[in-house]
Amino acid sequence: MFPEEHKVSFQLQVILKRHGLLENGHFKVSVMAAFGYRVRDPRPKTRQPLEQIVKWVK
Repeated sequence: MFPEEHKVSFQLQVILKRHGLLENGHFKVSVMAAFGYRVRDPRPKTRQPLEQIVKWVK
């Protein structure tokens, strides 16, 4: 991780912690990105309803 990216990640983590959104340290900020092509088509995904997995913060 580059220094500037680390600084932004840390600042975001501080904000989320201040608002009690990190479940007492059980969660941290993370990002995953994949690049390239798939060898074969993926199987259909089983998804939870958005309302069960997202908490909007104002």
